[in-house]
Amino acid sequence: MLNLSEDKARYHSLLHSLNRAANELRLYNNEEARKAREILSKELNKKGGDASLKINALGHAHIDLAWLWPVRETIRKGARTFSTVLRNMERYPDYVFGASQAQLYQWVKEYYPALYEEIKERIREGRWEVQGAMWVEADTNISGGEALIRQVLLGKRFFQEEFGQDIKNLWLPDVFGYTAALPQILKKSGVDYFMTIKLSWSKFNKHPHHTFWWEGLDGSRILAHMPPEGNYNSSAAPRAVVNSEKGFLDKGIGEECLLLFGIGDGGGGPGEEHLERLEREKNLEGLIPVSQGSAQDFFDRIDKEDSLYKTWKGELYLEFHQGTYTSQGRNKRYNRKMELALRELEFAAAWKVLKADNMNITEEIYPSAFLDKTWKETLLYQFHDILPGSSIARV
Repeated sequence: MLNLSEDKARYHSLLHSLNRAANELRLYNNEEARKAREILSKELNKKGGDASLKINALGHAHIDLAWLWPVRETIRKGARTFSTVLRNMERYPDYVFGASQAQLYQWVKEYYPALYEEIKERIREGRWEVQGAMWVEADTNISGGEALIRQVLLGKRFFQEEFGQDIKNLWLPDVFGYTAALPQILKKSGVDYFMTIKLSWSKFNKHPHHTFWWEGLDGSRILAHMPPEGNYNSSAAPRAVVNSEKGFLDKGIGEECLLLFGIGDGGGGPGEEHLERLEREKNLEGLIPVSQGSAQDFFDRIDKEDSLYKTWKGELYLEFHQGTYTSQGRNKRYNRKMELALRELEFAAAWKVLKADNMNITEEIYPSAFLDKTWKETLLYQFHDILPGSSIARV
C-alpha cells in the first residue's frame, strides 16, 4: 500500500481492508484471524489489471426548462438534443443515454410525436433511461411540502402510464440545496436513490462523501451519490476519468462511481467526441475501467455495499446561490398563494364529493382535469431556475 499513490483507488481499498481486518482482532484467536483473513483476501487475491474502482459512464444532457431562454425555446432544445441522441445511438451500439423531467417528455410528445415514438422504442430496448421521479427538476427549498409530493406523484404517474416504468431515483443534478424533508417524502413515494452534483459547488466546506446514506427528519434514509468529477457536462476524456478516481472521497468503500458525459444546461447532449473517447477507454492501460450503463443499474449494484457507507443527517445545504431565497420575491409570494389556493380548492371539492351522489362524480363536483392541468403548470414554474429567480427577466 505504501508504494502506491494516495490518489489511487487501490491504495484506499487496501487501507480500508487493513483497518477493517485490524478491528476484528481483539482476543487474537483463530476465529478473529479467520474473519480478518476473509476481509483481506479480496484485496490480496487481485491480479494485475484487476480494478479497485470502476466508472459507470452515462450520456446526459441536463436541460434547464428555462434559464437564459424562455420556456418556448426549451421545447425546441429538447427536440434538437433528443434527435442527436437517437442518431448517435444508430452509430454507437454501447451508447446509453438518460433524461429526466416528465414535463420535457410531455412537450416532445405534444410537439414532436414522431420523435417521441422513436424515444419510446429506445426506452423499450433499454438504451434510453428514464430518470428522476419528479415532474421537473424542482427547487426544494421554496416549494411547499405538498408541491414536492405532487412533483413525485405526477412525475412517477407520467412515466408509469407512458413507459410502464416505476422510477426509483430522484435526479436533481443542478438544484440549489435540498430540504431535510426530502428523504421522508421520497421513501414514502417508493424512491430509494438520489443523485446530485450541485453540492460540489459549495464555497467554503467540502461535502465529506460522494456515496452516502441521506437521513431525513423522521429517520428515513435513501442512498445518495454525487459523481466525483463534480460535473454533469463531463468531457469523458482521460482527464475526466483520472479526476474521478482522484476526487472520489469514498475510495476503498465504494467500488464504482458515476460519470455523466455530454453538453448540458442549454442541451445538446453527448457528441461524437464523447462517444469516440469512451470506445477507447473501456480497458485502457493507465486508466480505471469505464463502461456505459444506466443509473438505476448502478444504484442497484452499489446498494449491495450499503453497510459501509456513512450517514448524513438533515439538510443538504449548498454554500452558494444564497440569493435564490430572496430574489424575485413577487414570484415567490404568488407561488405560495397558488399552493394555498390549490389546497383550498381540493379541500372544498373533496367536501362536495362527500355530499354528492358517489355514483355520479362530475367535473363540476370535483374538477380533476382542471386541478391536474393547474398543478402541472404550477410545478413547471417551481423549476430550479424559475421559482428561485435565477433566470433572465423574460422568464
